[in-house]
Amino acid sequence: MNSKLLSLVAAVVSLLGVVALVAPIVGQILTGTVAGIVLGLSLAVIGAVAAILIVNQIRFGMSADFVLRKLVAEGDDRGYPDLPRRPSGRVLPEAAMMYVEKCRAEVDTDPTDWRLWFLLAGSFEIAHDRRNSVRALARAKALLASG
Repeated sequence: MNSKLLSLVAAVVSLLGVVALVAPIVGQILTGTVAGIVLGLSLAVIGAVAAILIVNQIRFGMSADFVLRKLVAEGDDRGYPDLPRRPSGRVLPEAAMMYVEKCRAEVDTDPTDWRLWFLLAGSFEIAHDRRNSVRALARAKALLASG
């Protein structure tokens, strides 16, 4: 099973889990007791947060895939760097940070190049800096759309 299909199945199953919360939510609220109403509303909030997170992950993946396909279509083969790893396979934190700094320096030389922003987003992902990865990917996509 390829990774896209597996991701789609996982997302659908997760969203079905959120939908499955509807009956218990309604049941708890209809009890009419304070505890039941509070529990039902708590479940509704948890379900809404979970649904938002799932949808955001799907959108992030689709954005990254779109930009990556455009990069590959242009023949850019910079790809995933060969960085030193731990025995577990994870990239060494020092190596990841050095790669982030290298990509930042490249972006500083040409901040209007969406390719460099995409590579910076990937470097942040390697360094497990999700927030900056999302921001850099959004910048890459905006630059790609505008140019």
